Amino acid sequence: MNPCQRVFQPAVTGSEQSWMAGLLELPGYDEERLRRVSEQLPCRELQAGLLLSLMGQPQQYCYPSLFIYGHRASGKSHVVNVFMKDLELPHVTVSCVECVSVALLFEKVLQSFFGGDAASLLPRSPSLSDFVRIYRQQSSQSPAKQTRYIVMEKAELLRDADVNLLPALLRLQELVSIFFIYRWRLFIV
Repeated sequence: MNPCQRVFQPAVTGSEQSWMAGLLELPGYDEERLRRVSEQLPCRELQAGLLLSLMGQPQQYCYPSLFIYGHRASGKSHVVNVFMKDLELPHVTVSCVECVSVALLFEKVLQSFFGGDAASLLPRSPSLSDFVRIYRQQSSQSPAKQTRYIVMEKAELLRDADVNLLPALLRLQELVSIFFIYRWRLFIV
């Protein structure tokens, strides 16, 4: 056998296989759902396990935002979306390519978490403080039982928006949590 082939074809022992299969175990998540996630993400056990550990348990407070980076078309959005859908986590996925204005971004988030009535409360050209105020009002009426996730794809486009928008979104949990404690995480993919 060519020595180069060994580099690209490492042998996996039984203990390593059980370790790799055990990466997607965390209290608070249904084992069957974690198995489905594992099946949909072959050869990504390490990334999936790391992401799950960073997310923590559904009712747990953890990192307010995660920045996931990598080369184009390497599956970042796919991994995050598989987690959100198969684990049935409350989330909204916002494409910064499609949301050409801040108003659309705020509207999509409010509509996804609280319905169309909440989104209609936004003024015609809303500010971040309008969004935070409405989110607080709606959350006090229907508090979260588990962490809500905002997944932002192509978030680098937000650098061209208002100067304060991206830093404020990264601190959104802090801004929203002034009077109440909310579970909220931002994924930037």
